[in-house]
Amino acid sequence: FYLRPLGAGVPSVLTLHDAMHLAPEVGAPARVRELFRLALAFTARAEAVVTSSEFSRTEIMRRTFLPAERLSVAPLGTPEREAGEASRPAGVPEAPFALVVGGNRPHKNLRLLARVWRESGAGAPLVLVSAGAVDGRFPGLEELGAGPRAVSLGGVAEAELRWLYAHATLLLFPTRYE
Repeated sequence: FYLRPLGAGVPSVLTLHDAMHLAPEVGAPARVRELFRLALAFTARAEAVVTSSEFSRTEIMRRTFLPAERLSVAPLGTPEREAGEASRPAGVPEAPFALVVGGNRPHKNLRLLARVWRESGAGAPLVLVSAGAVDGRFPGLEELGAGPRAVSLGGVAEAELRWLYAHATLLLFPTRYE
């Protein structure tokens, strides 16, 4: 967690996944960026800070005061593949499809994807299928007007996600920050 406990009295190591809230291109409100920056001020007394990728390490160094010698990378682990068959999720069309995986938070840039699909019209060569947790605070592809050739599945089971990856014609990753 990126907040060092006040008055801990012992050495601490913090985990900071990324500096997304400091990146203006993500579109976080100025108030959120400032609160995050203030919260990070408490990391100055931590013995070390661990992040999950070299990209995040570079971004944290670029956007904060943390010295490079105290910032380490510990890559995220990959779980063992579950045994069993992949299963087709309900709602996936029979037609070839492009797949976008991830939530509907603003930095995932579904707004751009919806615009591109909408402008392609009924003649879009692929159906757009989205899979990922839905945050009710933000619009999904339907609310963004992606058009009739877009399907949002919401969260799917691991077996369904395996099926989607195995059968997608195209994988899209329009995120603005990751």
